[in-house]
Amino acid sequence: MNKFKKLFIGFLFFSLISVFTFKVKAEESFKVGQIPYINFFCKNEKSMLAIAEADVVSFQQSFYVAKMLTQFGQCVFSPYPIQIEIVQIVMDYEDYEKKKVQVIKGKIKDTFVYSGLYAYQAKNVPFKNNEKKI
Repeated sequence: MNKFKKLFIGFLFFSLISVFTFKVKAEESFKVGQIPYINFFCKNEKSMLAIAEADVVSFQQSFYVAKMLTQFGQCVFSPYPIQIEIVQIVMDYEDYEKKKVQVIKGKIKDTFVYSGLYAYQAKNVPFKNNEKKI
């Protein structure tokens, strides 16, 4: 019985070590230079951050803030997707469902806009001029 206890404790010890030293795959996130498609954007950072703040609380609150800002002309909902080039990652946060969201500054032709993107969608989004970033 004593050998069994030692064997079990040894197995448990090495199992715990392997769990703590196991390298987790890096979480996906958008990077500067990628060119995703968006349907919603704001004309300034302050408006997008107001939506992000509401998005932490609930979908209903973020929808209300986005709708209000759209009515005042600060944000735009496009019925078709628009491709933008990411020029800056403004911030990362977790929404009301604990999903990682990134607020980005993007460029549409010569105009800078702000939008929010779910980080998990970044995986297969190409870079400008097919550049491969690491």
